[in-house]
Amino acid sequence: MINKEIFTRLQGNRSRQSVYQRIARKRKEFDNMISTEDAAYILAAQQGEDLYKYLSFEDVERIRLIITQKKRTFETMKETPRNQKRRKKEVAISFSEKDIPKANLPSNVANDALKMAQVYPYFYVLENSIRHFISKILSDVFGENWWNLANISSKVTKTIIKRMSDDEKNKWHGRRGAHPIFYTDMSDLRRIMEHNWQYFQGTVIPNANWIELYLGEIIERLRNTIMHCNPLSNDDISRLKTVYKDWIRILEG
Repeated sequence: MINKEIFTRLQGNRSRQSVYQRIARKRKEFDNMISTEDAAYILAAQQGEDLYKYLSFEDVERIRLIITQKKRTFETMKETPRNQKRRKKEVAISFSEKDIPKANLPSNVANDALKMAQVYPYFYVLENSIRHFISKILSDVFGENWWNLANISSKVTKTIIKRMSDDEKNKWHGRRGAHPIFYTDMSDLRRIMEHNWQYFQGTVIPNANWIELYLGEIIERLRNTIMHCNPLSNDDISRLKTVYKDWIRILEG
């Protein structure tokens, strides 16, 4: 629910309908990836309102980061030549040894790089698919502002705020996304599902033990290996592909 005082400041002499129309347009600027509440707060901030008078420090910082990230994305788009053609979407990713120099690496390490280049897309798609799945389930329950209404632990919240803040400090770093869910890793996703199990129970997720087994013991462990640029064993690669196929089957019901 939008803070009443902020809504009053936005309304002024306008009708409630016109205020909601302005908020909807602001959401559209962010590709509808933010909640109605956040869109209202961004609108208020952009018209000069002091959000610290009405919202918590964490909420204001989150809004500030969303605005800044959007600005960075817009500036990047302006720098892109208008006549530059968009690349076609690729279904498969190919990676050959001639694409990058070996950088004096032993041949076995270079070979590992080639092998892992075929593995990473599985994990990338899997993790982002789980993010969107969680977002869909919880937004159906709580609405667009689900992140602030669902049972998100303080540990996860603080971790995400720090990551968003770090991205802002390191402007060379690519933008992850406007919504906090895109700043989560597999351990965060597992905790979110565990702490909100009553909303996932009865969905396509088989049972609560599946979350711990697949997201915890298997995927999270493999993710740590990949993120530290270490190769997976052939058994681990097979395990990852099996988990990926299982997830696709789960989604398809």
